[in-house]
Amino acid sequence: MSILINNNELLVGVQQFMNSIHAKRIYFNGVEVYGYDNVAPAIAITSGTGYSATQTYRLTGTITDTASGIARAYYTHGDSTQHNLTLTRLNSTEATFSVDISLANGTNSITVYAVDNAGNVGSRPLSIVYDNAAHTATLTTALITRLSYGSDGGWDYAHRETRRTTPTDFYVDSYTSSQCSGTGQSVWATASYNGRINISTLPNWQSIKRITITRYGTGAQTFNLNGSLSTVDFTDSSRTTNDEHTVGNYASTTARAGISALTYYYT
Repeated sequence: MSILINNNELLVGVQQFMNSIHAKRIYFNGVEVYGYDNVAPAIAITSGTGYSATQTYRLTGTITDTASGIARAYYTHGDSTQHNLTLTRLNSTEATFSVDISLANGTNSITVYAVDNAGNVGSRPLSIVYDNAAHTATLTTALITRLSYGSDGGWDYAHRETRRTTPTDFYVDSYTSSQCSGTGQSVWATASYNGRINISTLPNWQSIKRITITRYGTGAQTFNLNGSLSTVDFTDSSRTTNDEHTVGNYASTTARAGISALTYYYT
């Protein structure tokens, strides 16, 4: 383009001129005759990031470009292959997109790209984790809090009896022993344990969907979580018996109650 100064024509590069006056457009009689855009489109992801509970992840977002406008958009997933995005135009400067992506197990690297009509490219990377594995937690006193325990035991017409309670962090043993004074006599023992699982000590605990515990007395128990529970409580109980049919022999039994294992899942 050229500019007249004192009737002398001065040739100036258009982009250089626009940069010098910090302008983006030139209008003549109200009509835009030149536009200059060196700003990439802005991309906002509106779908959740982090952990996905399902293998199919719906990626949604908004693209904005207030200068030359949005030309097209695409995404990559794990490699450089471009997957075109269908845009829903809200107005001349803004569009939305939505696409379902099949996730691989593990961490999925996804990048959304938007190109404007001036050729500027904006990008927005994100990571989505799809983890369908069963994770076994190490039982620690930080993870499991023992709230209370109990034990009891007895025998049928016996003598020289022994009763013993052995509490640990994660279970309690109730032991009973007795020397039989007659035939067909038995000893019994009971144990009870009340505990608390501190979910917030587990990795990415707010993304955990469920926890399954194994209890000594009453077996497995599953807790379905919603991401907001930081603790859950559980109980266990056990009763055992042992018969001795020979006079003078000792019969003994041990009941154990508590937690032996914990498994957590992100799906």
